[in-house]
Amino acid sequence: MRTGRPKADLTLTVDEIRQLRHLACETSVDGQAALRSRIILQCAAGLTNRDVARRLDISEGTVGKWRARFIEHRLTCLETSEPWSNPYPGGRPKAELVLTAHEREVLERLAQRDSAADQLALRSRVILASTEGSTNRQVAREHSIAEHTVGRWRARFLEQRLKGIGATGESRPPLAAAE
Repeated sequence: MRTGRPKADLTLTVDEIRQLRHLACETSVDGQAALRSRIILQCAAGLTNRDVARRLDISEGTVGKWRARFIEHRLTCLETSEPWSNPYPGGRPKAELVLTAHEREVLERLAQRDSAADQLALRSRVILASTEGSTNRQVAREHSIAEHTVGRWRARFLEQRLKGIGATGESRPPLAAAE
């Protein structure tokens, strides 16, 4: 009994099988095109994405991606010398984050805290870096935190301003804590 999401049928023409076998064995072809050809051949043989992934020691997501691309673009997706690239290699650009003079002053004071374990100082540094037009990925790398954390803090700040990062509403006033 089959489980999981149904996949579109992948049937190959005789000519496609010949070309894929040639690519899969060709040593002059880059290794990625050969791997993609092997993925398509095994998918067409009726193997599940999981079985193909295990046999080729790759992720199921990679198998699913190339199965879908082949179904849509056929051999042209393998023939291209240009890689399928992320349109946002540095991360998706975010809406500009503009601070008021008061917000910038509070964040700069909080960011100057010396304690490395101080989460409020880190959040303040992240928001300040985000106002400079950096992507979440760039800010995350700069501060050694997860990209989704930057996105979460940025969104919370946009929604709740200083209160969103914990700069107000704590047991002590933020400016008194920063001094």
